[in-house]
Amino acid sequence: MNRQQIRFLRRTCTSVQIRLSEESPLRGTFERGDEISLLTDGSIFPHVAQQHEWNFNETRFIGQVCDAASYHLIDVGANVGLYTRQVLLNYQNVHSASCFEPSPDNVEHLARNIGGMPTATVHNFGLGTTDGELTFFTDDVNGGNFSFNENAVAGRNHHVIKAPIRKISEQLLDDCMGDEARKRRLIWKSDTQGLDEVLMSELPLGFWQRVDLAVFEGWRIPKPEFDAQAFAAVLKAFDFVYIMGSRNKRLQRTDAEQCMHYLSGTDRRWADVFLSRRELS
Repeated sequence: MNRQQIRFLRRTCTSVQIRLSEESPLRGTFERGDEISLLTDGSIFPHVAQQHEWNFNETRFIGQVCDAASYHLIDVGANVGLYTRQVLLNYQNVHSASCFEPSPDNVEHLARNIGGMPTATVHNFGLGTTDGELTFFTDDVNGGNFSFNENAVAGRNHHVIKAPIRKISEQLLDDCMGDEARKRRLIWKSDTQGLDEVLMSELPLGFWQRVDLAVFEGWRIPKPEFDAQAFAAVLKAFDFVYIMGSRNKRLQRTDAEQCMHYLSGTDRRWADVFLSRRELS
């Protein structure tokens, strides 16, 4: 799909189904596995329409780290399911996934995109420090910039809705996995636009001992208060801590203290943070 076609679809449609190329890591053999369902935003849609993947290269660390017999993926802020779908299709030892997404629009596409994968479940609520409904902010252009954190949309055109939220706990995550999946080792992925530290610090260290690889977005924007000591303990629970810049995509080894310092900034730069039990390359 060329740029002119993308611009036309963004003007005329709110959502699309894209037929995937034979080589796409998003393409599955299940019913409707040859297409992907997307909102026509200005960030995710143009990339997938042209590349037929979503940051697939960054999933390579699963192959380096996760060699146990069976894994379960926890995807917090699953959006429309591109990360989960790519992982389940391309890493055969990742057998199941729990996807958490509070946006009604995203959930509709998420359910379509992983509907042919019976070991992936959709949970149409966000995770936080309370139960109920909270104000949820949706960026008008960037479909990946939806958050309970108002600072994520500061200075940007956006909409405001109410969205369901559940208090995060190890028990809740286990209940959402089901009996079989909770026996597996875990992969954690979260992308909540500045709330990852809050969520991760709420979970006990015993939970993190079950996780072999964790990746989250480290965005330098103002965030709600969280237990900094508990979050630092999560970072220190892993043997290796890495930061990958958003521009040069270079993986840089760091440590808990340096990572905490980076995340404390407010200049709106961001990077992906990887926590691993093995050295990455």
